[in-house]
Amino acid sequence: MATNNNLLTSLPPCGTVWERFFDVCAIPHGSGNVETISKWIIDFATKNGLEAKQDSAKNVLVTKAADSGCENKPTILLQCHMDMVCESNDASFDFATRGIECEIAELNGKKILTAKGTTLGADDGIGIAAGLALLTDKDLKSGKLELLCTVDEETTMAGAEGIDAGFFTAKYLVNIDSEDEGVVTLGSAGGFDVSASTKVALVETTDTALELSLSGCVGGHSGVEIHQPRANAVVALFDVLKTLLMIPGVRLASFAGGKATNAIPRSAKAVITAPTASHPAIREACDRALAGLKANHPMDVDMALTMTLADATVKTTSLDDSARIIGGTLAMPCGVIRMDGAIEGLVQTSCNVGNVSLTEEGDFKCEMFARSSVNDSMDLVHNMVKATGLIYGLDVSEQEGRFSGWKPNPDTKIAHVTIDAVKKVLGYEPKEEAIHAGLECGLLMDKYHDLEAVSIGATICQPHCPDEYMEIDTVAPFYEILKVICTEME
Repeated sequence: MATNNNLLTSLPPCGTVWERFFDVCAIPHGSGNVETISKWIIDFATKNGLEAKQDSAKNVLVTKAADSGCENKPTILLQCHMDMVCESNDASFDFATRGIECEIAELNGKKILTAKGTTLGADDGIGIAAGLALLTDKDLKSGKLELLCTVDEETTMAGAEGIDAGFFTAKYLVNIDSEDEGVVTLGSAGGFDVSASTKVALVETTDTALELSLSGCVGGHSGVEIHQPRANAVVALFDVLKTLLMIPGVRLASFAGGKATNAIPRSAKAVITAPTASHPAIREACDRALAGLKANHPMDVDMALTMTLADATVKTTSLDDSARIIGGTLAMPCGVIRMDGAIEGLVQTSCNVGNVSLTEEGDFKCEMFARSSVNDSMDLVHNMVKATGLIYGLDVSEQEGRFSGWKPNPDTKIAHVTIDAVKKVLGYEPKEEAIHAGLECGLLMDKYHDLEAVSIGATICQPHCPDEYMEIDTVAPFYEILKVICTEME
């Protein structure tokens, strides 16, 4: 198992943050697989004289008692999540058993930390690392500190949703899951999962099976980057299939694309069947389609579309079912639905088609993730999906794992202290913003009504895809800001 400790001498001093981050990287901790890391956090806390406990949702709370002379300071809750998005350039990489191997690189004159072919997991491994480093920092004199590590933020928000009443005591929350230095986040979007599915009959065919593979898309975070001109590989390949369906004899046999509903898909594959006589027309149509996709998505410079003979004879769908699946997927809301009317450049409502499959048994499923800072707009998106399902004969699920948005409020004690701390450490006025990504603050504030919240972090770019990286020189200031908040909160 890679420890990455060989990189420590090349990184700037930052308490024990880097050591703890590499500890986290060594432990497999994808969404739904956080039992090992939660046990490690509890064991680490116990060995360092800290109190640790776990609630019924499997969240972990680590507590450091107030230092002598600081007993009257208010308790601060630092909050992060234990799971990471698992994306790899190598389909055989097993995130359930392997840790993350890191490397130092340079990009645009900045030193960055990235992973070798996989997501780095700085979202939110750096939050775990900073929190544990802070609670074991012998030079830090503060009031009582609580570190809440939640489960499955990247998928269902089950940790924040199911947190036990009274699990923590603080009234001031510092979420450490943001991704921009010099930014204090004061609001975020809510969201939910929704799916559309159906069962289709597959029929025998004597036509040739062809595999179409769309790869090389940039992908990305469906909240942070949904407004950028990036191709959604699933939607792009279905757009190609729509054109191919006009060629005589073409039918859809199977499809697989995307891995997580909250990540913009980077690749997708489809198997079609067609008479041999149609193959030249299919290849020509694919070439034209790829040129059009590249023209419309300039960020996806490595996008490629290949056509190869499939290995085996397959069953296929009827023309009607092919059209229903292709048309239904393309009709689903995907991308920006509405921009915020008050905050320039902020997406208010969006939906991401994140994972689509048509199996060899005829099971079709289109899984999506919707976001909005307005609760009524989330219902609007769900109604759009239901209407599309009705038109195309697809069964639409209820809203799953829904969580509330976090309404911005800059006039709170924790906001003022955090803004002052950023100014003190960085030497400039921070940007105050709301984001379209989902943070757990809204859910926690729904359950703990007196809670005040902010969110800060080091700079992390390209989260949720193998290009993820963290700007190394933003980590120490991030840690220093946390120390200032903890010492100056009165």
